[in-house]
Amino acid sequence: MAAMCLVTALALTACGASDEPVTTIDWSKTEPLSGQVSDGTVRITSSASGGAFPLATVEEPDVPAEGYVVVGEVRYEDVAGRAFLEMWSEFPDGGRYFSRTLAAEGPQAWMSGSSDWRRFELPFFLEGGPAPERITVGVVLPGAGNVDLGRLELLPLGSAKGAWWSDRTGGLIGGIGGGLIGVLGALIGWLGSRRRARTLVLGAMKAGVALGVLL
Repeated sequence: MAAMCLVTALALTACGASDEPVTTIDWSKTEPLSGQVSDGTVRITSSASGGAFPLATVEEPDVPAEGYVVVGEVRYEDVAGRAFLEMWSEFPDGGRYFSRTLAAEGPQAWMSGSSDWRRFELPFFLEGGPAPERITVGVVLPGAGNVDLGRLELLPLGSAKGAWWSDRTGGLIGGIGGGLIGVLGALIGWLGSRRRARTLVLGAMKAGVALGVLL
């Protein structure tokens, strides 16, 4: 039983681990480059001609070598066509690269029509390269529509686990993984109580911890 508790505790610790934000953009404290702020939310209103609306710039962000991701929540109504959120990363050598929410579903999905609050994510993979000197986040609308954004967070890449899964996929994987951890825990508890198969018990404990890290 002690072995089962140990595996469960380690798995939960691994699943709950997260990094602190590199930068947090709170609209009640930061004036947006476009739009109007109300109750800590910034609203972008576009006419039928559409447009690109920059929201905030982060200068010389202290991001890790693996990469980074901007996360937040967005709500929109009566958006014509396919609008998207974007993040421009500018580097010391003059290079400029973008990340955009152009997927069909999930946290990187485009915006069309109307939606209540949902999560969005804009990742960028550095893969050991130099950090950007500037990051700019904005909204692009091809036509009319209203877009509301809450607080933004710039996080180290990998902090938001499951960031590139849809809600359905994440729930399925989480359910299967949770069941496997439960089975492993029961097996370890049964073997441990009988002082049998020490090698198997240790191997199962390692497998349980690894599964917890992945989830």
